[in-house]
Amino acid sequence: MDVPHVPEAEAPGPGFRGWWIAGGLGVTVAVAYGVLSYAFPVFIDPMSAELGWSQATITGAFSLATLIAGLAAVPAGIAVDRIGPRAVMVSGTLMGTLALVLWSQTASVGGFYLAAGLMGLAMATTFYEPAFAVAARWFSRFRGRALTVLTVVGGLSSIIFVPLASLLVEVHGWRPTLLVLGGVLAGVTLPIHGLLTRNAPEEVGLGTDGDHLAPTLPSPSDAALPRDPPPTSPPAASRGSFAWLAASFGMSAAVSTAIAIHFIPLLLERGYSLPVAGTLMGVLGLMALPGRLLIAPRMDRRSAVGVSGGVLAMMGVGLLVHTALPNSVGIWSFIVLFGAGAGVLTPARGALIAELYGSASYGTLSGALALPVALSRAAAPVGGSLLYAASGDYRTVLLALLALVGVSILFLRKVDSRAGKSD
Repeated sequence: MDVPHVPEAEAPGPGFRGWWIAGGLGVTVAVAYGVLSYAFPVFIDPMSAELGWSQATITGAFSLATLIAGLAAVPAGIAVDRIGPRAVMVSGTLMGTLALVLWSQTASVGGFYLAAGLMGLAMATTFYEPAFAVAARWFSRFRGRALTVLTVVGGLSSIIFVPLASLLVEVHGWRPTLLVLGGVLAGVTLPIHGLLTRNAPEEVGLGTDGDHLAPTLPSPSDAALPRDPPPTSPPAASRGSFAWLAASFGMSAAVSTAIAIHFIPLLLERGYSLPVAGTLMGVLGLMALPGRLLIAPRMDRRSAVGVSGGVLAMMGVGLLVHTALPNSVGIWSFIVLFGAGAGVLTPARGALIAELYGSASYGTLSGALALPVALSRAAAPVGGSLLYAASGDYRTVLLALLALVGVSILFLRKVDSRAGKSD
């Protein structure tokens, strides 16, 4: 369902507040992900050494946080629509800061899991979904570019916070490090959420994309440009098109998460050393950035459904080559194709809801979409491990993931044909 080619419109200049909000929210997402998610593995060994807890006990708290984040995404999305994303994100930052303080003082498993529960609520309210809701309200014609800015900045999270947390733990210990990270979370994100961010451009006297609110005659090029469809009400989430969309992104999230967990063990099985495997894993994550820079802006001129299908195909080709060629050529081809494709799916998810259903109920629908994505992410590591245990090699796991990508593309085609229709 491609949008017809139309003349290029002039994007709002760098002084447009929407660009600053997109970049600022990219910073807050990077900090929230880094502090609440990516840094978590750094604390496993020192906590186990001091408290005598098993690895399963400690990582179980993160699984709990992930599950709660998925369950809380739906009410958080409704709150975004009713009270605005700014208030939701400020509340999430405060909960996240409190969670880190409680975690730093924990002496019991119960207290640790309480902190993890608060972390889950903070994840649901400070990660990409509420930030995407802001971008959907500020941008229409240039939404792809805005989401590129947001996700490229947000994508720097692991590069910054894993080494930072590792260094702080080594120098100061894990409890002081958690307090420092809590200070970073509050000190960086609260001013951006509370002072820079506005829920919609109308709050500062502007229209979407920086247009003037006063009625004007559209130019011939502007008249042809794609804009949001008329807003739909929250019951759109019950339509078949939304169900297909949720199933497609749930499966693709399972694939990405399984790769994130199992790529290093796969490389070790093939004879690579741990340092080399870790480096290749880092490069795989970095490939999301050029993918977002080069591909995501195309959503300004092409359907986000079509772009999503294209990057899913890239991921599938990467898996296929990796399975067929278990050598350096296959691995590097996989890293480039899969990494770039998976990176684009994050901004694509943000653009698809507004493209298909409008922005009026964006938060509600975004939260509903985040739930199956979170559940898939929680199930994927275990599913991959069970399949590997049953088959004895990772080739079977790769073939299963390739099949999931294929089904995800088929489901996305259902979205393409059914969106905007009564089901």
